[in-house]
Amino acid sequence: MTNDRFSDPLAHRLALDAMAGMARIFAAIEPRLVVTQDPGAGLAAGIVPVWDPSPLAAGHPEIPESWDVTSDSLALWLAARLGAARCLLVKSADPAPGAALADLARIGLVDAAVPAFATLFAGAIVLRGPGGDRTCRGSLSERAA
Repeated sequence: MTNDRFSDPLAHRLALDAMAGMARIFAAIEPRLVVTQDPGAGLAAGIVPVWDPSPLAAGHPEIPESWDVTSDSLALWLAARLGAARCLLVKSADPAPGAALADLARIGLVDAAVPAFATLFAGAIVLRGPGGDRTCRGSLSERAA
């Protein structure tokens, strides 16, 4: 999507700035949280990290700078890099039971890039909506069983 006033890459960078600001807000509200650009190191040090994605503003070959990528896809990207067992996406609505990620992207519950980023992540993908948690995709080990 192109905007007449500014480019998709600029919008992407501004969204990353907003995410970095939210990380600082969360840490100000909850002092046990620590803002970091390297959550893996934070976890290894025993802290509860809140990711500051600011370094991605310089660009990253795995992350398109478009409206298709939001915090949903970035969460999956980070979870894959961390080797996480599960990625939890908090949503304002519940997904339909058994809905595929492509269907959820089509209706706008997750961003359009989620299905592609999900292929890079081996863990379970869980959506938390008002009705509770719904596993949208089990981990690779669960799928192989």
